[in-house]
Amino acid sequence: MNKAKTLDEKLLDLLMEDGTQSAAGLAEIVGASPRTVQRALKRLMADGKIEHVGSNRFGHYIVK
Repeated sequence: MNKAKTLDEKLLDLLMEDGTQSAAGLAEIVGASPRTVQRALKRLMADGKIEHVGSNRFGHYIVK
């Protein structure tokens, strides 16, 4: 069984700890490109797991 967490799971965990992270900051933490993290965040928003609050530049994500 694969115990490695998916990128989505890692991002959810990080956002639960600190929702003020930017996509670029999250990318640095998980070791993925900012674009990959942006796609994952978009997927999580589409699934209704997270929500983006605030402006595009200064907003943050919250876990629902």
